[in-house]
Amino acid sequence: MATTDLIQLTVRVLVTRALRKLGVVGTGQAALAEDINEAMADLNGMLGAWSVDRWTVWQLVDRSFVGTGAKTYTIGPTGTINIGERPDRIEAAYMIQLVPATNQPVSYPLKVLFSYQDYIRITLKNLSTFPWNIFYDPGFPLGTFYPWPIPTSAYEIHVLTKQIIDGYDSLDDVIYLPRPFYEAILYNLCIRLQTTYPTYQVSGEIRELAVAGLARITASNFAIAELKMPAWLVGAGSRFNVYSSFPQ
Repeated sequence: MATTDLIQLTVRVLVTRALRKLGVVGTGQAALAEDINEAMADLNGMLGAWSVDRWTVWQLVDRSFVGTGAKTYTIGPTGTINIGERPDRIEAAYMIQLVPATNQPVSYPLKVLFSYQDYIRITLKNLSTFPWNIFYDPGFPLGTFYPWPIPTSAYEIHVLTKQIIDGYDSLDDVIYLPRPFYEAILYNLCIRLQTTYPTYQVSGEIRELAVAGLARITASNFAIAELKMPAWLVGAGSRFNVYSSFPQ
């Protein structure tokens, strides 16, 4: 009986099963080194693609940094937020007011600016006061945050990013993923492997299991925030200036 909600098997075991279900490896046979390494590369490529889609990622991660008066902050290897890989985007953000210090600090949502064009519309970029916007530039290898107005040490900035599904460097690495991912990974990997082995046809049953497995984790992970509209847009008498991109 399973005692954990994790897959917990090695990369070697998983890719060998995929090769066997595709017919490349017979039951009881060992896979060739070149076949198993090629399958691991396809596995890493697939999981990397899934890390970009919100509906194939099971959680958002809350990461934070305290303002220093700097205009920008970084995320990724050796960044202000030091993690192995920079996220492709931020899903939401908020800030916590640290000063004055209390047992119940107040937090405020930050408006996420999703394009550089929106950020450059800010006229006084060096303004330092209560922050209410943040722009994220997903550069490589470090992403860069532009909170605005510029936060001092009185504010802690929190950003929500997708949980990155790590790739694997060794066939003996253990896969730690929620158990519902097992069928989705196994059978979708079979379909990917067919591009390497075109003479081996993926059965209809494998395709059905691949679609069902992916649909299962998609339905479980997909979340839509409540739709909200700017107060000025719904207020009586509000007008919008298309030349300045601001209400008037």
